[in-house]
Amino acid sequence: MRELRKAKTVAAREGSGERVFRRVVDEKGRVTLPTEMRQQLEIRAGEEVEFLLREDGEWYIRKGLHQRSCTFCGCGADLIEVWGQVLCRRCAQKYVFLLARELRLDISVGTGGNLPD
Repeated sequence: MRELRKAKTVAAREGSGERVFRRVVDEKGRVTLPTEMRQQLEIRAGEEVEFLLREDGEWYIRKGLHQRSCTFCGCGADLIEVWGQVLCRRCAQKYVFLLARELRLDISVGTGGNLPD
């Protein structure tokens, strides 16, 4: 078995705050996350991480959400966390719309400013 090397910063863009870390993938496809990343995202051993592929082809990693479905509708897809509550994006948009209406704020949500029921 090949010995894995410690990660090192291999590139940094001056003034951008970006740092690139290089890791070796083992035979099972595993990669060790940099300590700095685990600390910033508060990821501990045994916790889930999520990998997101955006439409623009960029990959992102984030700490997995503990709750696996929307608080309001139970949907398990496209989840976000807002102040400790897990919501799907659709319910989050509806919530914003209803809250704005209740507070009499002038905002538009969705394509035409309205969300279908």
